[in-house]
Amino acid sequence: MEYLKDGLASKNMANLGKYLAYIYAIFLVLGAIGAGNTFQVSQSLAVAQEQIALFQDYPYLFGLILASITGLVIIGGIKRICKCGRGYRSIYGSGFLIILKLGSFGVLIIVPTLD
Repeated sequence: MEYLKDGLASKNMANLGKYLAYIYAIFLVLGAIGAGNTFQVSQSLAVAQEQIALFQDYPYLFGLILASITGLVIIGGIKRICKCGRGYRSIYGSGFLIILKLGSFGVLIIVPTLD
């Protein structure tokens, strides 16, 4: 969005850049909702309906429960998620580097023995 807005502003088309940036943001949000979350919720509802008979008759109840849980996590837990994320970031980074090194050692051992 910044590139559209600022880039076109440097070409004396600031209004067009701002308009395109807003349109891009709106379409990005709509695309993310339709492409990712809708499919995931549909699949999880299908599994829940097989396991719990209540959701076969009242599928909107599943949506309300899922939306409530998501809302609680987002509204009440942003700071806690950030604190946990800081701690896990170093663990994940270290694990990635270890796996990367082990993989490269495996390639060094396997490649010469392929003859």
